[in-house]
Amino acid sequence: MKKNIFLLAFVVIAQLGFGQYATQQALYSNLPQARYYNAGIFPEYAGYFSIPGLSGYGATISNSGFSFSDLFVNGNIELNNFVQHLSDKNNLNFGLATDIIGFGFKVKRNYFSLNITSKSEMNLGYNRALFDFILNGNANYIGKDLSLDGFAFDASSYLETGIGYARDVNEKLNIGGRAKVLIGVVNINGDFNGIKLHTDENDYSLTATSDFSIKAYGTFLVHDSINNAWGEPSVFNPSNIGFGLDLGATYQYSDKLTLYGSIVDLGFINWKDNGEELYNDGSKFKFDGFAYSDLEESDDDDDDDFFTDLGDSLASVFELKRSRVSYRTQLKTRLYLGGRYELNKFISTDLLIH
Repeated sequence: MKKNIFLLAFVVIAQLGFGQYATQQALYSNLPQARYYNAGIFPEYAGYFSIPGLSGYGATISNSGFSFSDLFVNGNIELNNFVQHLSDKNNLNFGLATDIIGFGFKVKRNYFSLNITSKSEMNLGYNRALFDFILNGNANYIGKDLSLDGFAFDASSYLETGIGYARDVNEKLNIGGRAKVLIGVVNINGDFNGIKLHTDENDYSLTATSDFSIKAYGTFLVHDSINNAWGEPSVFNPSNIGFGLDLGATYQYSDKLTLYGSIVDLGFINWKDNGEELYNDGSKFKFDGFAYSDLEESDDDDDDDFFTDLGDSLASVFELKRSRVSYRTQLKTRLYLGGRYELNKFISTDLLIH
């Protein structure tokens, strides 16, 4: 009877994890969304259909740098304790995914599926030194360089259309894959590895050296003057095309032990037309500080003028440049390895390495 059931997929998932869907779905082999983690799963059910607009929501957040408790000491917020627990390089990730439509069906020892899914993700890399500098100043960096190595970001929104196939090869082995066509909607990415701050050991002045690039499509970086020259960026541009691939397999090692592995999101997106690059190629800016009395004795309008002038000086010295570009971003490829051991017919244990 189990093989004749046709499922309606109606799933809402939210968790602290990585990627667009909750990672533990990979453990639920009879959940349709589990195949987003392992395309090699051959389900027992005959098929499923996702209700448009209601099925397969996923919202995730994860970080590698700290836990919530690191913010507190004896019940009080202690930011320095937070900084001390950070690694030299850290990552913060957000993900959202919504199945617009999805269905799958079995034909003998073959399983076919299709999904159209809206995905958004943001990946932020940051380092401990920058937080230490912000909180404690440059006293620990006199005569040294403070590098922003590891500080990078990549945020994208795109539409995924995937066609999946799985094969029940024999009683022990199942294999499968999913080919995906991707249409990019919005992207902004960049890294600041080329930015360094040096504190002079004699007068403690701060010299910044910058060499960075930010690329974007469909964001606030596109100015009206550029729009007039290039045209308004399209909300849905079919030229922003990319391709992806998922591969997976499950192997019944014994009556009690099942092994599985998969690789997800091998691929890229090309960003065409109206792409923009904001960049700088190694200019320097020296900051000697300013007298507090200059601000103390000034009125609000003078304050505004002071910071406006400082911002204009930074933009001028750093010589920020803009250009129209086409570029490519890589998907964030993920690898999963795991196994399930049946203790008895009621209890099983899983191990998942991500």
